[in-house]
Amino acid sequence: MGNLEKLVYSSLCPCKYLEYWPATISGSQHLRGLKLKGSIPVDLCQLESLETLSLSEVEIRHLPESICMLKHLKKLQISNCWVIEQLPEDICGLECLEKLDIWYCTSLRDIPNSICKMKCLKYLSLCGCEKVETLPENFGCLECLEKLHLAKCTSLRDIPNSTCKMKCLKGLDLSYCDQVKKLPEELGSLECLKELYIEGSGISRLPQCIYQLKGLRIIGSREQLESCGFTSLRNTSDCRDYDYCCYYCFYVEV
Repeated sequence: MGNLEKLVYSSLCPCKYLEYWPATISGSQHLRGLKLKGSIPVDLCQLESLETLSLSEVEIRHLPESICMLKHLKKLQISNCWVIEQLPEDICGLECLEKLDIWYCTSLRDIPNSICKMKCLKYLSLCGCEKVETLPENFGCLECLEKLHLAKCTSLRDIPNSTCKMKCLKGLDLSYCDQVKKLPEELGSLECLKELYIEGSGISRLPQCIYQLKGLRIIGSREQLESCGFTSLRNTSDCRDYDYCCYYCFYVEV
């Protein structure tokens, strides 16, 4: 493959049967971004300078623990990996990770407790991970988290009370989490919270302290918001690819 010592970004899609890197890639000290589809080479950990890693349609049940050796990784995206059941137990080894973006990993069940030790994490998505039933009790230890995207986690039963410790949280998306029936009573302590999506969830009542969050935008169907006691509703132009009807929002007045 020639001299790739100065390679910064690479996309190997699809590459279903790749087991080992070509020596020219594994020796690259400047590779910052990598996109893989179909397989994960066993010597992935050799790419020590990686900052962004995207994995899609990887057909393995467990992500290799060696991923946790990528000490400079800031963004990890895992999408449409339908057979993955478990994340690495030592995922907290990704100590620089700021964004963990997991989409439609429909067999994923368990979120390791060690995720709560990721002090730099600002964005976490588990969108479409329909078999995830619970989140770690110490979830609130993610004190730098700004956005939590749990849309379509249809087996998720509740939101840990410790979530109320996420003092930097700005956005919470519970769209179509139909098993989630209530929110933590101390949600009003999240002073930075600006967006709360509840459309399609099982939530029919919000904590009274929600009115303390000035400037908060609550998005749901008209019927749902009215059942929560909100009457001054505005049509929202907020559109996402899974929206098939019109949603409304309620603004807590500043």
